[in-house]
This record gives sequence, structure tokens and C-alpha cells, in this order.
Amino acid sequence: MKRIILAVLLLIVSFGMFKAMEQPAVYHRTLGKIAPGYVLNGESITEVSRPFTAPAEMNYYRWDVKFYKQIRDHSYLNQQPVDERWQPGDSRIYAFFPLFPWVWKLSGLSSAGIGVLNYVFFVVSLLILQSLFMKSREGRTLFFLAALLLPVTVVYHMPYTEAVFMLCFSLAVYGLMKNRYWLVFIALFCWGATRPAMGVALIAFLSLDMYAWLKHRRFKKLIADLFRKVIPAALGTLLVAVLQYNYTGKWFIFVRSITGIITCNGPQSLMTGRSKGSACRCSCCS
Repeated sequence: MKRIILAVLLLIVSFGMFKAMEQPAVYHRTLGKIAPGYVLNGESITEVSRPFTAPAEMNYYRWDVKFYKQIRDHSYLNQQPVDERWQPGDSRIYAFFPLFPWVWKLSGLSSAGIGVLNYVFFVVSLLILQSLFMKSREGRTLFFLAALLLPVTVVYHMPYTEAVFMLCFSLAVYGLMKNRYWLVFIALFCWGATRPAMGVALIAFLSLDMYAWLKHRRFKKLIADLFRKVIPAALGTLLVAVLQYNYTGKWFIFVRSITGIITCNGPQSLMTGRSKGSACRCSCCS
């Protein structure tokens, strides 16, 4: 209960600090003295020195969020515009998997609301993992606080897929540790429909089962354990492939979409979300 209260307090403090930075007097006397701000202008990022902008609904629809909103509203029928900035036929959309947009749609929440729900998913994931791997209360609290305060965790406050992805992973780990395969199957199936991560999954599962094999030395058990993990994740990914095929007539188009993004913009584009032009953006899967 103490850690839940701590998570709520940190969320309130974060929101309060953001609102404070919208005030010119506060911003210029604090953050404005030590760090610049940045705004997105089309495809370029500009450095500015001005107070934060109050978050409006349309301001969320940048970077990956515009793709998730498009899937939420129109699935992969990507000729329908999400807003005036959307370019119909943008084939990068197939690199984004649908489970998070479905959760967003079912929740009926705004962009800010789904950000709060994502934060809840993140907190629940931390509680699950710490209950499995942290023994002392002091260690659990330190781990929990450190995880919440890491700068990179900002993605768990936004309409991004990371929180759902982490929750599915945490539930799968819990099921594995508690020998509840039904939970493992459901969690890994959802995990496979959240992000295109089957390559990473195979490496992780193989490493885990090879480590276990060093203890039991039973080859048949190694293969069985590996398949028990890979199959549900593969089925989740296959569901996405079938859904996208229904709209495009092309199997596993998300593979071509991802490789097209890398070819057009370089590997760093998968992390930064920046592209070099509309030609690459719209033709990588044609």
C-alpha cells in the first residue's frame, strides 16, 4: 500500500511541476536557466527558451502517437486522416501493432487519460516484478522509487505501447514463476500483438531455457519449454499479420514496413521517430 501511495504522490508532483513550468516567471527562474526547450516544426526540431505549453488533445498526436490513434480510430484503413498532419497511405503504420490501440479504444479515454492508465499499468508491472525478485522491503522500495524516477520512464506516461508491453511481459514472468501456464499463454499472446518483438523474444526465451538446460540436461524438456513460450507469442504476432493482410493483401507487411523505415532513415529512426521525407514514408511497403 505504501508503494501505491508513493506512486500516486509522484504522479501528482510530476503533474504539478509540469503545470508550474507553464508559468513564465517560474520557468525562467528555474529550468529555463539551465536547459533549453524543444519544439517540433514539421520534420525538424527547434531549440527554444519558453515556458511549457499546456497539453491539448491535438498536441499528443505526434511521433508514434499519431499511428496508434489512426489504428484506434480506423484500424489499418490508413486512407482516413487522423488530422491535418496525417498523410494518407503512410505505410509506416504497419510497423505499429494493434493491442495498445485496442486497449485505448475500449477504455474510451482521452490522450491524457490513457497516459494515466499507462502509468497504472507501469506501476502494476513494477509491483509484480519486485514481488518476484526483491526479498527485502527496503530493497523493494528502493527499486520501486528508482524505477519511477528514471527519466526514460516518461514513455509510460504517454499514449505509447511500452506500458502494455511491460505489463504483458510481467504477467508472463509471474505465470512462469508460479507455474500457471494459462496466464503465460494469454500474456505472451497479448505481448506478441503489442510490438514486433519476436526476434528479441526468441533470443530471450532461448537464453532462459538454455540456462535451465545446463541444470537438468534434458534436451526434450528444453525443446518443450521453448515451444511453450514461443507459440503463444508467435500466435499473437500471426494475429497481427492476418489483420494487416485483410487490409493490404500482403502477408507480414510489418516486416517490410520496419525494414523500409531503416532503409530510408537509418537504424536510429526506430528510436527517434524522425524520417527524411515523405517519399520514404509512403513507399516503403509498395
